[in-house]
Amino acid sequence: MALKMPGVDALPHGKHRDLVAALHDLYGKAGRPGARRVSQAVREIDDLSDSVSHETVASMLRGSVLPKWSKLQAVVWVLATWSIDRPDRDEIVRHMHHLWLAAQPDEGPDGTEQPVRSVKSHAAAPARQDRPMTLLDAAWPGKEMLEIEHFKGKTVVKRNSRHPFHRRIDELVAAVEAAPTVDEARDAVHELRELLDLVFLAYARATSMLADDSAEAALDIGAYWGMFTASYVEAKIDR
Repeated sequence: MALKMPGVDALPHGKHRDLVAALHDLYGKAGRPGARRVSQAVREIDDLSDSVSHETVASMLRGSVLPKWSKLQAVVWVLATWSIDRPDRDEIVRHMHHLWLAAQPDEGPDGTEQPVRSVKSHAAAPARQDRPMTLLDAAWPGKEMLEIEHFKGKTVVKRNSRHPFHRRIDELVAAVEAAPTVDEARDAVHELRELLDLVFLAYARATSMLADDSAEAALDIGAYWGMFTASYVEAKIDR
């Protein structure tokens, strides 16, 4: 199944979009092959430094993740090989590497990478009208899944798209959308459910690390979490 260039609502204008646009240009000249075919071709070339799953190929083309260079390089090499223009593959790889470097998060004064803000955003249906909630995609190094800011009666939640959980969610969503059979789509959905279970287990383990005098607060947070989750889900169903 051919993949389309994401709209600006999913991937706003910027360096990452420039990279994805160049990849789609090469993808089109290669005949817009299926993600599985590209993945298989990468595995069959011994000289390439990395392999790539069909889910990751789809995620690259959808702009849902900024891939490792070794994986992007492998995909670019295959697409350049199939391109109707018969380009110089080394030149294409160098050009894509330049775009990939430009799309990386900026570094701050201390040398640490700064978050990539507003990859996409949308407002969550508020459970309380006096507390508007906004969810933003961002990216920063580290194991934090999200960052929460409360100010001026508003709450902003920043999702760390570089966290393994979010990366795998994006890959599985792409896998469901690109799945050629119902069974493969079902497998991806099943793993999505397993990932949610892991989040609950990780939350439980995190609460066990709190001091005894914080245990009651943890229980309160869990209760509020469940209450607001129910509110958001019910509001979503009622739309």
